Amino acid sequence: MNPLARRLPVWALVLALALVLCACETAQEPSGAAEGPAPGLYTCRRLIQEDLTLDPARTWLRLYDDGKGDLYLDEQEDPGTWSVEGPAFRWDSNWGDGREAEGTWTEEGVLTLTIGKKTGVFVLTGVDYVPEEERPVQPVVTGRVDAPEEEEDPQEVPASDQGTAAPSAPSPAGSGRSEEKTADGPAPADEPHPLMTYPCYDGLFYVEYDPQVFTPGPTGGADLVKADGTQIWLARLTTRALRDTWLAGLEAKAADPEYTDLESRARQAGEYPAHVVFYPEANGWTAEAIVDLGADRGREDSPLYAVTITVRGPTRQAVWVEGMQPMLDTFRLGNNQSDKT
Repeated sequence: MNPLARRLPVWALVLALALVLCACETAQEPSGAAEGPAPGLYTCRRLIQEDLTLDPARTWLRLYDDGKGDLYLDEQEDPGTWSVEGPAFRWDSNWGDGREAEGTWTEEGVLTLTIGKKTGVFVLTGVDYVPEEERPVQPVVTGRVDAPEEEEDPQEVPASDQGTAAPSAPSPAGSGRSEEKTADGPAPADEPHPLMTYPCYDGLFYVEYDPQVFTPGPTGGADLVKADGTQIWLARLTTRALRDTWLAGLEAKAADPEYTDLESRARQAGEYPAHVVFYPEANGWTAEAIVDLGADRGREDSPLYAVTITVRGPTRQAVWVEGMQPMLDTFRLGNNQSDKT
């Protein structure tokens, strides 16, 4: 037999093994790169145009996990898309009007973006961030440093002196609100104040609100109210028919030509889909949302197929950013007895 013919199977086997080993090494090689900044609301903490420091209070960026988002700048909200390449971050406006942004992102939840002639620092909600210019300067110690004197052990504070919030009386029968307001305890003076938990229908579901912005409304009125007149109503839908009727109503408004400036969006409320519309009216703005739970997520004596959220207020900012978005972001179901499918 020809010697070359006998060697062909050996070379073929060596080549196949080499290809397999290369494929395994490629598959096991870690990427080492994070996917990108966490989705959520990024509020602007610092805004500069050339040498002029601007008010960042009404500037924010909201990122969604599908690569889309909304930028609010100069009293104008732009939908768009975002992308990352390593530490670099890019924002592309759907309107293409020169409001594209480039900058950097960090895993700590801080975005630094340049938008036209403006540069802003955007921080994810809930992140404890101190601007560099406000951070304390560490003193430089030279010469001999004496060892610090031993400090006495701090006195323990009796549990009886630590203080607890007394629950208020329950709401009248038939009301969707439960008057108990809870928090995780007082925060240190240098940390943001905590949100308050708002139980609905004896704990069927919960939302959270900022107590320095909203307060519980009067019995028989809105669930949460704000000093500027913004009001939030939270309600449950107890049957599939009610859920379908409410959803059809929102879809009808979205298709109605009379609502010329209406915007319709698909959002998430926890793990559940939410359909939201918001539109201007004669005396302000209105936002309506239905959180579709897909099945009865209530208790045997309290069915729950969906939750509706209605917000009315004087401005789009008050209704959408300060009212509806926090309700959707903090929505969660209670520890209900049944989770029926």
